[in-house]
Amino acid sequence: MNKFYRFDPTDWFGTPQVPLCFHILQDGIRIIGTKEIDGDLFQLSKTSCRQVVLQSSDGKQLKCYERDKKNNRLFTLPFRITSNSSGKICTMDRTDAIEGRLVTIDSEGVVKWIYNGHPKKSQLKFNPTDIVTTFRDNIVVSDMNNAIHIVNYNGEMVSFLQTETFGIILPLSMDIYCKDELLIGCKHNQAKLHIMTFNGF
Repeated sequence: MNKFYRFDPTDWFGTPQVPLCFHILQDGIRIIGTKEIDGDLFQLSKTSCRQVVLQSSDGKQLKCYERDKKNNRLFTLPFRITSNSSGKICTMDRTDAIEGRLVTIDSEGVVKWIYNGHPKKSQLKFNPTDIVTTFRDNIVVSDMNNAIHIVNYNGEMVSFLQTETFGIILPLSMDIYCKDELLIGCKHNQAKLHIMTFNGF
């Protein structure tokens, strides 16, 4: 993908940026997760710039989310993005190579909730790899620890599945097909594309 640079006269991007993830809304608005070109992935410095940017379909910058009102960073490494019907944006934020979290913000960039994994399985690091939103506005999260988390848009876990039970090892990528079918790709030497049917989510 092409590099993102500052678009004058705005100063939203700050330093030159590269895109990490891309999500398109039904109205054509693009949501893009970015980082500065030369910075370390996880060791942040004063010059690190981690953003979620909204663009119109013709490339005009609409909003940029980087820090909250107290100037705290919203993201370490925005790696996947999804959204719901009310306009909330959920970002899969990688905090290191084997751990991450979900950060959901509203249209003003206010953090609504943060999900750090199964509340009763804290001994396992939450290692999310992909996120999708169902037609009921729940978030499905693949976890490299052979798990699928289903979280509602209040940040509450509504279901947790051990994928090994279904023969799915190291779930890496996902997509929703025909509203009730979840496609799951795996990180494995003999990886397969799995199709799971779900109801009520």
